[in-house]
Amino acid sequence: MVHINQVELTHFKSFGGSMAIQLEPSFTVVTGPNGSGKSNILDGVLFCLGLATSRGMRAERLPDLINSAVVRQGKAAEMVVTVRFDLADWRPDPAEEGLEAPAEGPWIQPGQREWSVTRRLRLAPGGTYSSSFSADGVACNLQQVQGQLRRLRVDPEGSNVVMQGDVTRIVSMGSRDRRGLIDELAGVALFDSRIEQSRAKLDEVQERQERCRIVEQELLASRLKLERDCAKARTYQDLRQRLLEGRLQHQVLSFELAQRQHSELGSRRLALTRQQETDRAALTVAESALQEGAARLALLQAEVKALGEDSLLAVQAELAGLEASGRELARQSERHQQEAEQFQSRRQGLQQQKEDLRCQQLASGREGDGGEALEQAERACRSAEGAVELSRRRLGEVAGRSSSWLEEQKQRSQRRQALQAQLTPLLAEQQQCGERLRQEHDRLVELGAELAHGGSTDQASQQGQQALQAEAQALELQLQGDIRQIQELSDALALQQRTRTRLEQEQVGLEREIARIESRRDTLQESRGTGALRLLLESGLEGIHGPVAQLGEVEERLRLALEVAAGGRLSQVVVDDDRIAARAIELLKTRRAGRLTFLPLNKIRGGGPGRGGAALE
Repeated sequence: MVHINQVELTHFKSFGGSMAIQLEPSFTVVTGPNGSGKSNILDGVLFCLGLATSRGMRAERLPDLINSAVVRQGKAAEMVVTVRFDLADWRPDPAEEGLEAPAEGPWIQPGQREWSVTRRLRLAPGGTYSSSFSADGVACNLQQVQGQLRRLRVDPEGSNVVMQGDVTRIVSMGSRDRRGLIDELAGVALFDSRIEQSRAKLDEVQERQERCRIVEQELLASRLKLERDCAKARTYQDLRQRLLEGRLQHQVLSFELAQRQHSELGSRRLALTRQQETDRAALTVAESALQEGAARLALLQAEVKALGEDSLLAVQAELAGLEASGRELARQSERHQQEAEQFQSRRQGLQQQKEDLRCQQLASGREGDGGEALEQAERACRSAEGAVELSRRRLGEVAGRSSSWLEEQKQRSQRRQALQAQLTPLLAEQQQCGERLRQEHDRLVELGAELAHGGSTDQASQQGQQALQAEAQALELQLQGDIRQIQELSDALALQQRTRTRLEQEQVGLEREIARIESRRDTLQESRGTGALRLLLESGLEGIHGPVAQLGEVEERLRLALEVAAGGRLSQVVVDDDRIAARAIELLKTRRAGRLTFLPLNKIRGGGPGRGGAALE
């Protein structure tokens, strides 16, 4: 049996110091003269367990319970009362099986040997006060303490404590009040009040359950929406990440390409610089070669002039005159030859004529008259021979002169050929020098143009390099902006994840609360007798019909009024006779399954209003 084995009082009412009062199992009464503090021990128990108000403990307010010697004007004071329970014979209610201990507050564990409750009252210097409870050193409130007391069968509204005047009040009360007191002492009223409290709590729980169900549905809808948003956010983040990676890769490739172009432009610039230097050197060499060619050309022209270009022209003119004279001499020679042939033919004619004349002279000798004719013929022949001889000499002279002229013409032709042979390479070299001069001039023009183009290319490469540097800086700025944007998106995603985690935790908490409420509902149903009734039905005991609430039917609009009017009697069990009720009560006592009120049909008397029945418990 659970009982109080010790009460510790510190500065409580008439107890100025600290006192521990041991209450042994054989303890029955506290005696002493009036004003010795007998009632203060009971007031201390009521104060510590919260079973009475300050007026019930004969005080206007709680600070009046502090010892007057401790309370000084304007100073703080403290009063402590501790009550210890012996739990050696206590066993938890079977209906509590499966219930979890609350996360906060006290909880009496199965097999615990002792349990203590402490209440501390502090009075501040200004007159304000505060009261606190603790159980086994765990801070708690009055409701939590009373909840554990109910587990020990100590009801704050019950009659566990009989105060002064209670006996007179019980004797003078009416039959209805006395029946209520008997029900309370028997535990029936306790169960009625508990049933009412349980119903109120059940209604509250159902209301909270409905609210939780609505909240759960809203949370489920929000969860589905958040899951869709999360999937979209993940897809967006994935696409965003891929886009950023693509942009970064594009920027890196652009930067690498710009670096390669920059290096290529640098190398090209160096090559152009070297080529420019080479072209300048080649231009210098070409200019010097051009100057040398011009000087050599002038020298060749001077040499040609020195070799007698004028004489050559005079010789050519003289050769032309000699050729004309030769042609004239050839014509004269031909004419003289013709004349010589004519003279020869004439001579031959004269010879023939001479022979003819000689023959004629021989013939005329005979005649004597041919002498003169012969002489004339001889004279004519001699004159013809003289003419022929003259023509021959003249022809010889002309031939001699013609041969000398031919020889001289031949010599002059040879000299002309020699001069022509010397002049031809000089002219060819002059032409080559002119061609080289023209080529060098063209090369000089090309080098100048290429030099100008190289300068413009160098300038363009410098501008391109500056543009690439500016683009690289812009890419770096854009990269930093992308990194900041990625950080912002990461923060937003982390916030969404934290929100989702918080909502999931709230959902888990609500699910746990719903499970706890359902468990408490089941416990309340068990406490209302459902467990005991189920035990009787499972035992196979015949003659048990069930609770009144299940055996009757009523219109829906009258249901609430009937429940309020009937109260806990709706849970009373209807049986065939009192023997079955007695057997059921014995079975419940044996199994320690709780208590039920039975209505035997053989004891119930029907009739009009005012007639009662019988109930067995």
